[in-house]
Amino acid sequence: MLFFHENFLIFPHRSVRYPGFTKGIYFVKLLKKFIKTAKLISKVLCMSLLCQPSVQAWDIPAKLAKVESPAAQNKPLNILLIQEVHVQYEAQKAIAEILRHAIQKDHARLVFVEGGWGDVSLSYLRKSNTAKKRLEVAEQFLRQGNISGEEYLDITSALDFNIWGVEEEKLYRRNLEAFMKIEAQQEELLKQAAFLQKYLTEISGRALNPELFQFLQKTAAYRRGEMALDAYAILLKDKAGEALSPGAFPEVTGLLNLVQSADQPDPADVQLERNELIRALTRGMNRLEFDMLDLNSRPAQTEQEIESLEALLAAAHKHLGPEARTQKLEKQLAALRNTLRFNTAQLFAELDRLESQIAAKLAQSKAEKQLVEITAGLRDLENLFELEIGPDEFARLETGRIAPASWQAILEALGAKHGITHQVDFALLEKALPLCLTFYQAARERENAMVEKAIEKMKADGETTAVIIAGGFHAAPLKKLLEERGAGVTLVTPRFEASGGLDNQHRQYFQVLKEKWQGTTESVRTPAVNVQGGI
Repeated sequence: MLFFHENFLIFPHRSVRYPGFTKGIYFVKLLKKFIKTAKLISKVLCMSLLCQPSVQAWDIPAKLAKVESPAAQNKPLNILLIQEVHVQYEAQKAIAEILRHAIQKDHARLVFVEGGWGDVSLSYLRKSNTAKKRLEVAEQFLRQGNISGEEYLDITSALDFNIWGVEEEKLYRRNLEAFMKIEAQQEELLKQAAFLQKYLTEISGRALNPELFQFLQKTAAYRRGEMALDAYAILLKDKAGEALSPGAFPEVTGLLNLVQSADQPDPADVQLERNELIRALTRGMNRLEFDMLDLNSRPAQTEQEIESLEALLAAAHKHLGPEARTQKLEKQLAALRNTLRFNTAQLFAELDRLESQIAAKLAQSKAEKQLVEITAGLRDLENLFELEIGPDEFARLETGRIAPASWQAILEALGAKHGITHQVDFALLEKALPLCLTFYQAARERENAMVEKAIEKMKADGETTAVIIAGGFHAAPLKKLLEERGAGVTLVTPRFEASGGLDNQHRQYFQVLKEKWQGTTESVRTPAVNVQGGI
């Protein structure tokens, strides 16, 4: 496949680079959770829930990245691990800026990536046209998802760095071929899962006690996006009772304290007090002092909003003294500072665990317990068919939690008792399960190879610092493997304001992946898109 542009010719290149196909899939799911939490807590549409003053061991401003896990100190190898969202334009631009900082300030020279093996740099394109034209073309291809943030930076800058693919080719091909087989039947699998969900809901309405059935219906509404996060957390609190202890569920307890706090100021009152304070300051400050407050800008992230409020309040105390009315702004500042303590990943893990405990407690009979287990298993099955499983979920699946054949016997017995029939193809679901699990098992194998190749390249080049870009599914396992090899690893998430629908991004990702991988024969495949200079 050839792609043409008026300034560049895009065609299969000697160095192979494909998308890391697990990275954009699972991380979209995480991004939705981050945004849901950020909307509730900080009222901004960006991934700014958790803020740190700086990325430890790397001189990267907190406005560019959030530290998920800092590196241990005094290690022979120092690695910045960036988890990303593939083909998401704003995320890729953010990654480009993180890399720019890591290269300029921390002298990183190696950028390791998924989906390629060996040298996959695009710096040779810098000779193809002017900087302005290269920027124009790179912007177009980045928005289309045909290049990544690191490739964008490689094409548009003069920075000295090397993009190096750390895949084992055979493992990647096997993993991708499993993906293609799943994708080919994904629509039918999801349709059958929907039939199963309908069948399960009808049986549950007859076979479950009313309290348990209503609870499961409400939690299902939350997962469909029909219930807000704060309402869901309050629902769990009301049902959990004394089981919800700060020791067992610290993040959930903190969230509840925040959303139920009587000290939460009304946003309209906060804005009114802010406006009044600004008017008062215009009478007490000279123009230079007032301009330095930069009050016309709109903070896009939590830590920036905190800095803005701190500056405004400091000016008020200095120029207006005790007469300044700042009570609501002080409460707003305290609330924003509280949000910095949340661990989002742990919060959602705690919510899932608490929901499971409540459902198990409400189930009174053997049949009810079985239906609760099937409900949880079907949720995992749907995520598996959507290819949205995370590392923890995959670990559960390997224990045999999903068993469509066993579900069939249980549900048909209960369905016959209540006169309920179905159109579910249980055999198809059972047959597809091993293929889906193979896809994730192959992804695990790829991670070991990626770590080995990254460390091997660092040693060969005499480098002690490097950057690795990987998706959310791979990030935590890669960090663990690297640390076992003696590296200090700082795991970060780029901060960006997502525009457009994430579901559309998910579909775009699949399309780009298929376009970048086309078969010339059944046994030999070539990349469909890599950029080669030429006018």
